[in-house]
Amino acid sequence: MHDHLVKGVIHCHTNLSYDSRINLPDLCVSLKSEGFGFIALTEHTHGLTDQDYIEFVHECKKLSTDTFVVLPGLEILCHDGTEIAGVGILKFITERVPDRAIAAIRSQGGLSIWVHPLKGKRFKSLLTRCDAIEVLNGKVDGSMAPNLKLVRLVRALRLSGNPVWGIFGLDLHNMEEPRIVWVECEVADLTQESIIKSLRQGRFVNRVVHGMVTSSGIIKPGDHFKLAVLRVGYQFWDAFLANLPQPLHEFLIRSTRPIVRIMKKAGK
Repeated sequence: MHDHLVKGVIHCHTNLSYDSRINLPDLCVSLKSEGFGFIALTEHTHGLTDQDYIEFVHECKKLSTDTFVVLPGLEILCHDGTEIAGVGILKFITERVPDRAIAAIRSQGGLSIWVHPLKGKRFKSLLTRCDAIEVLNGKVDGSMAPNLKLVRLVRALRLSGNPVWGIFGLDLHNMEEPRIVWVECEVADLTQESIIKSLRQGRFVNRVVHGMVTSSGIIKPGDHFKLAVLRVGYQFWDAFLANLPQPLHEFLIRSTRPIVRIMKKAGK
């Protein structure tokens, strides 16, 4: 059987998480209609119980089909403030020590991702032992371009012998947010096992509308120029918004969403 590409979204939250109101069935319908083949969920552990997660895993399995796979997962807030996503895990994890949380994810055959490493300006090198580093987070970095500092970190780590991958995460919390941050995996068949295997082996590329980054952090020169310009533009825009009153901040965000949709169509 030949491998084929499947498009998916990494790092999403539903109403199982305390800070999201997304209904999972509705999200699956929307993503399928937008051409996605899988979603990797990463629900916050805050307030959850073992039974909550058992029911959630059952719902993910029920919603998975031959054309769309729902991968259950958790976003674990560790004692030191760092956060690790475990994708494709079937049992609840209570560990809050980074190394132990990573080990618990791997013991279940899941993929460990160090999510938004620079959130709050924190940077903990010990978490480079995760399977992947989130080099673009839709909430922290916007949806136009990755954090190029983190992309360079992935390349440097790999050159030093660390088999870590760079991955794009959407960090979706509401349905109004554009789904224009995704990955494309090479899979033999559309199953959870095949998708996790592809992600673990780095057989995927990361995409935004105007550029692509490989799992090993390689960017084509033309894409690198576009992404660098977009990254600088986003940083200026984010700094501008940070100094505005909250109502005006939210108004401008809503007002610019049509522009994002136009850019999405232009990039197809």
